[in-house]
Amino acid sequence: MVDLFNQKIHKKVLLVEGPTDEEIINSLMHKYNCKIPALGIKICRGKEGVKKSLSSLLKNYDIPNYIQAIGAVVDSDSDSCDTYKDVQNIITSFSYPHKKLPKEGLIVPGGHNRPKLGIWLMPNNRNEGNLENFCLNLISEQNKEYLFYLKEKIKDLKEEGHAFYKDIHSSKALLYTYLALQNKPGNSLGLSIIRGNIPAFSSLADSFILWVKNLMKH
Repeated sequence: MVDLFNQKIHKKVLLVEGPTDEEIINSLMHKYNCKIPALGIKICRGKEGVKKSLSSLLKNYDIPNYIQAIGAVVDSDSDSCDTYKDVQNIITSFSYPHKKLPKEGLIVPGGHNRPKLGIWLMPNNRNEGNLENFCLNLISEQNKEYLFYLKEKIKDLKEEGHAFYKDIHSSKALLYTYLALQNKPGNSLGLSIIRGNIPAFSSLADSFILWVKNLMKH
């Protein structure tokens, strides 16, 4: 039987790839004092898990007793177009209209026995990347020059044979190097937001929180 994520309690659902996504979203909502009753965040264990959960929820929900709104937060990774196309194929198969992804995130109205639906492509609905790039964008708005300096230093270390990360993990290497040099290093990404090592208040965070609010608004 499909896991319906206890919709009798969580009438509004955000589907995320992993526990770090959940922690960061909760931390941002805390900093923005964004309180949404009956909102649940479902950890789906990766991008494919988000797709499967989205399909299952759309196939098995029961309006008006269960879900009112569903949001899917997925990494664009190396190809944002393909990632969005995959998610679009799922939602159009349930008679939702095909739409381009706006820079402020997609929101499709519900009604006619369908929940409201939203898609946010990490990091910013435009660029390739992931959750780490989202955090780096938050940092960059206030510390762009310092972040560029660290990026060049890390690149030099790798060229000299003193750093061993794979190129695909370069954003993760940069983010955690930056955090290691802050006051009280070693915190999780969510706690780093709470303590201010990752700035919460930025234009990108504003856009993400506004997307969540508008999507979950009944």
